[in-house]
Amino acid sequence: MCKIVVLVVVLAVVVSLYPPFPAAASSDFPIPEQIKKNVEFWKKVYAWYSSNHVIIHDVDHLDVVYQVVDLNDFYPEETDLRTKWKKVEKIKEEYRDILIKLAGLPVPIDTTSLGEHELRVLHLWQKVDDTDKFKNAAQRLRGQMGQRDKFQKGLERSGLYLNKIQEIFGEYGLPQELCYLPHVESSFYYKAYSKMGAAGLWQFTRSTGRLFMDINYSIDERFDPILSTHAAAKLLRKNYEELGSWPLAITAYNHGLAGMKRAKSMLNSEDFGEIFEKYQSRSFGFASKNFYAEFIAAAEVAKNYPLYFGPIRFEEPVEYKEFPLPDYIMLDDLAKTYNLDRETLAEYNPAFRSSLLNSSRRIPKGYKIRLPNVDGLDPQALYAGIADDKRHDAQIRDQFYQVQRGDNLSSIARRYKVPLETLMALNNMPNAHYIREGQLLELPTDRAAQQYAQVQPTSTTPDIEQKIDFVTEEETTSEIFVAVDTLRKESASQQGDSVKSGDNLVEPFVAHAVVPVELDFYGPAIPPMITESESSVADTLTPPDNYFIVQFEQPISDWVIVQPEETLGHYAEWLNTSAQRLRDLNNIAFGTDIQVGRKFNLLFTSVSPELFHQKRMEFHKGIQEDFFAHYLVEKSVPYTIKKGDNVWDLSRKRFQIPYWLLVRYNAGRDLLRLVPGEIINVPVITAKKEKSYAPQAD
Repeated sequence: MCKIVVLVVVLAVVVSLYPPFPAAASSDFPIPEQIKKNVEFWKKVYAWYSSNHVIIHDVDHLDVVYQVVDLNDFYPEETDLRTKWKKVEKIKEEYRDILIKLAGLPVPIDTTSLGEHELRVLHLWQKVDDTDKFKNAAQRLRGQMGQRDKFQKGLERSGLYLNKIQEIFGEYGLPQELCYLPHVESSFYYKAYSKMGAAGLWQFTRSTGRLFMDINYSIDERFDPILSTHAAAKLLRKNYEELGSWPLAITAYNHGLAGMKRAKSMLNSEDFGEIFEKYQSRSFGFASKNFYAEFIAAAEVAKNYPLYFGPIRFEEPVEYKEFPLPDYIMLDDLAKTYNLDRETLAEYNPAFRSSLLNSSRRIPKGYKIRLPNVDGLDPQALYAGIADDKRHDAQIRDQFYQVQRGDNLSSIARRYKVPLETLMALNNMPNAHYIREGQLLELPTDRAAQQYAQVQPTSTTPDIEQKIDFVTEEETTSEIFVAVDTLRKESASQQGDSVKSGDNLVEPFVAHAVVPVELDFYGPAIPPMITESESSVADTLTPPDNYFIVQFEQPISDWVIVQPEETLGHYAEWLNTSAQRLRDLNNIAFGTDIQVGRKFNLLFTSVSPELFHQKRMEFHKGIQEDFFAHYLVEKSVPYTIKKGDNVWDLSRKRFQIPYWLLVRYNAGRDLLRLVPGEIINVPVITAKKEKSYAPQAD
């Protein structure tokens, strides 16, 4: 009894030392009977098992746990995850064999013929009344990594912005319990970026994020924890207003508002428990079904963190001052004005994209610049001292050059009167020896060239022009190589030759530049779902594809071929017209998505084809830059197309890679028309190591 009293006193003291977590009414977040076991499962994932543990379980019955594998029992700590995961797949296969065996035995099953593991599996399913339960379960094995260490890190990070998030959600009239959602989405890591392109604290995709935030080649507000929190509040409130309950609204945050409306309408019910149990849809899979249970579990663990983790040392809240910029201005001029280095400004303004950081773009007029909260700092007074010639009324328009066969970096640099080091730095090129035909190089503005000339070292490589010509296929017969992809032949023939109007327009895209291997390995990523049999053919290693490729040309007529990631909203924005006008022009009903690979009619009444092309290129360049800033392509493996496969399910669900990346590794193939037996190349990606995530105190 004394020990219990002491424990209670200690916990009370511990809780008093750390930020309080406001409670929400339990009626706002009910736990239906159908998901109670799921909630308990996710609580264990967050609070019991660390990332070296893998829970092997059934997809539909989360209380059926076959085994918890400690990967450290089989491999040294430093072993990469993909290697470790092979052990998980082997153990899953052993349980699959047991389930298949049980499925084939006559009922009632003679337990005297079963081994120890078989008896345990039989016992796990004894309360499930389904004649095909073992047969079905053999197809539903899943491995879930523990997240205790990740969750604890998220708790520590939450101190940076949690108070501000609570304040913002209060302004929108939202339950404070929703402030725990980033534990599920990003572990409060505001620089988080998923393989499918979701970004920031709240893991907004581009298509959803652009409804509430500025996402362009200069600014991506998804990475700003404050601005993205306002967006999350607006989205959650919209979901709730249209769906009528928080379980549905939170599920819609993952599954989409339209999807949950459809579920609600089909079942004629607002009961999430009923929807969880009965709603059937290809898109309503494991992640969507479990999202609300994950949220409930994360909230429970976060509210009671001392019980699970003991004392937590939260990061100190970030304090800052804001000042709306009266003009377009370069980052370096602003840094000099406020006596700050570029890195500090970037840390306090995480929405800045690389184009601002490398001085190829100006910080937009009206943007609320965030500065350290220094006593006596008057942002407006200091800004008034900036010379007039440093202030601008418009944004810089970028220029690009598309690499042609026979080009080398030195000749391109001389042609545009740019230092070689500047061209390399602006395009994130660690090695000047390799450029690719079809690669799109960003050309610096005069100001950017001056900035880079001041900070880049002089090249010490002699006669570099002789060393960076294209490598021919004959010269790489003993090396591993990969061909970059091309436009579909029919699209190329339809669009014809590109229109040239100065050096800022690109030449037609040409494929099959062969490049030698130059690998650099970073941190591990969870392996794609490729079986041993599918990867038995020798792996094809590939170089680090951190260069930009466009798969379209400037329009020479009033139509384009829809590319991956493009939406009707993007076209309306780039053309400065309404989405409805484009729907009418293309006979598209409201709510209907445009389709990749199809012809789409445009309306050049407000902008020129050149400006449209510029915005379109910047959009795709931003997507590729973001991806390669966080991931590397480690290798590619072959995959044989099976009956029922389609490219969307393969890219999003099975391999978990963006469609455009899959296209890049399958030059000349029409992935929209896959044929069983066809072999495609699948890139295997590796996550780069996590970088710092918070402004550093002075």
